[in-house]
Amino acid sequence: EYLIVKPVPGLQFSMATSYQNHWKWKEMGEKSLDIGHRGMGASYSQVNALKENTVASFLAAGKHGADLVEFDVLLSKEKQPVIYHDFSVKVKYSKKKKHKVHAELFEIPVKSLTLSQLQSMRLFSSDHHGVEINNEETEEESTEPFPTLEQVLKVVDEKTGFDIEIKFPQQFVNDVWEMENYFDINENLDHILKVVFAHAGSRKIVFSSFDPDSCILLQLKQNKYPVLFLHQGRTEHYLAYKDYRSYEFKSGISFALSEHLLGVALHSSVLLKDIDLIDRVLKMKLVLFVWGNDNNDPKVIRKLRDLKVHGIIYDRIDCHKPEHHPEFQLTSAKDEATFMRVVETENAASVHYLDARDMSCSPDGSVGECAVTGESGGSSSCGNSTISSSAIVPDSDVLMSQKELMPMVETTS
Repeated sequence: EYLIVKPVPGLQFSMATSYQNHWKWKEMGEKSLDIGHRGMGASYSQVNALKENTVASFLAAGKHGADLVEFDVLLSKEKQPVIYHDFSVKVKYSKKKKHKVHAELFEIPVKSLTLSQLQSMRLFSSDHHGVEINNEETEEESTEPFPTLEQVLKVVDEKTGFDIEIKFPQQFVNDVWEMENYFDINENLDHILKVVFAHAGSRKIVFSSFDPDSCILLQLKQNKYPVLFLHQGRTEHYLAYKDYRSYEFKSGISFALSEHLLGVALHSSVLLKDIDLIDRVLKMKLVLFVWGNDNNDPKVIRKLRDLKVHGIIYDRIDCHKPEHHPEFQLTSAKDEATFMRVVETENAASVHYLDARDMSCSPDGSVGECAVTGESGGSSSCGNSTISSSAIVPDSDVLMSQKELMPMVETTS
């Protein structure tokens, strides 16, 4: 097998500025960077004050002091880079037959839908309760799903850095591909890199990808921004990839060294079982980011800080971030209305607005839960706002498979 690397059409690079192997760890006081997972955190698998991967979520994370916000980028049908986590969306098609509504689910690749089609969808989580994530016409642009990469580069304050994860399908050990008939690997990156270099300005940017070949191309097609190899390790949480470079941490670390990448981003649940590996990675002079659901535990975050990892990716940065002045901290607040979301209660025609601050944090740093009052269909008191209890998903009800948590969209005929 071989890999063809083509230059990005229309872009020229020089050695005037390059951060590919540049990391001011000492100048940053050897403090771990706080990285907002999909902005303020995942929202389709758990309760969150803001939708994941939206402009509002990125703005809120920056407001709360995130050094970087992490998000995934893939291409729409017209090859427009958009922000979304999965390769596909599930479409719920409802049809009336003899006064009854029958619903069918169809899985459609993001690459098969235009930007207009994507942004007109009404996203909701696919848990057992069917909690909706509303995208009504009255919703503000900042909370709409599928923002473009260009949009977030223009709107989010430049002082908030970006960890841009490049999505590209891989093959699992069972020989199934994450996505068939995808874009050419060079073409995929060319469209993304053109947007980044046109609108990045002075923003701090790190590229990352689970696909080893995409990491190689990112390192060779441009020389300004650093590249991290994302790795899940050998874990029961996810089906393993077939590529040996993605199979276990040891091979992934060797790959990062051989390709002169800045470093690696490793899965916390695997890493925490082999703490000595952190020291070994740091001694190899690789930058180490850590990602995974375990990072949402304040104790784990503190432990990783003590172990001097370079970056920690986690949800609800407003609850878990310590009080220090980070490298990329925002200095100006955005309009408060930007950090609002719309929640339509099932028993009221009015629309209630929830500020992100209403999702309270406990003194120990954990995310507080709203106090549910009344019987089924009652209300919940969260800060100064009231929402329907049907819009609250207990933690025990969201522990489902990765496939079940894929957001869905709804159409009717």
